[in-house]
Amino acid sequence: MISFTASYINKVGIKEKCPHSSRFQDKSASLVELSMLDKRDVKTLEELSYDWGDYSYATNLYEFAKYINSKQITNSPQKLLAITTQKENFKNLEPSKVLGLVEYTPKEDNSAKINLIETNPVHTYYSNDREYKNIGKGLIQGVIEHSKADKITLHSVPSAKYFYKKLGFVQNPEKKDWYGNLDKSEFMLII
Repeated sequence: MISFTASYINKVGIKEKCPHSSRFQDKSASLVELSMLDKRDVKTLEELSYDWGDYSYATNLYEFAKYINSKQITNSPQKLLAITTQKENFKNLEPSKVLGLVEYTPKEDNSAKINLIETNPVHTYYSNDREYKNIGKGLIQGVIEHSKADKITLHSVPSAKYFYKKLGFVQNPEKKDWYGNLDKSEFMLII
């Protein structure tokens, strides 16, 4: 029998806030792959959608996973990864321990396209009380390692461009807008 529950991939490095200090220290978290065909994983996404807010990417991922699950679409190419502080029992992923999500599509040309990426809103760069950081960096690293792609592309909102540039992404010179101009929201990373 095939099991479609969240499966452990490897450890990723993040930072955790030190008690009684504003400094952060290295910490390892778990990178897991969720299955949109598993009701428990879809339930986890539903809870994240609720916890992270109706207008979060987690809501989009939940709606997409719910559709895939209801139709039992087994040939969907999309991959869904999460970073969690959970260390075991990934069959029952605890939503309160999920720090971030990324959904990507492997391409036939050995590239990958990141479709959605989100950090739990309480741990974003703009949160003064965040307990963890480097979650987005860990998610990108997870896609690099999991996809084994030579090139990764994504669309960026203006406020995240600096983050992607810091990780080595550059504007994609191959992507043009409707008028033939460089699409300034398309970024790529050559590995």
